[in-house]
Amino acid sequence: SFLLDDFFEDNQFFQSENIILTGASSKTALGMAYLLSQRNHTNKKIKVIGLTSASNLDFVKSLNLYDQVFLYENVTDLNLEQSYSIVDFAGNQIV
Repeated sequence: SFLLDDFFEDNQFFQSENIILTGASSKTALGMAYLLSQRNHTNKKIKVIGLTSASNLDFVKSLNLYDQVFLYENVTDLNLEQSYSIVDFAGNQIV
């Protein structure tokens, strides 16, 4: 989590307005979401979006680490007018 957070900062978050973390309930995704949320208190606001399964949705939302949480099947609801970077912790194909 720390290395990914640092990598994104070193690269100015790849000029993205949003970072999507798949597998949002995984420990590494949660760690990165936490670090990004802490960074957002002192830097440019980067919106952190979690993608998760229905069985983990309530848990992920309850942590308040993500600005938004979507189910995998609702990823098409994202605003395509904005820029995104994605970190895939799930390793599954996103449809």
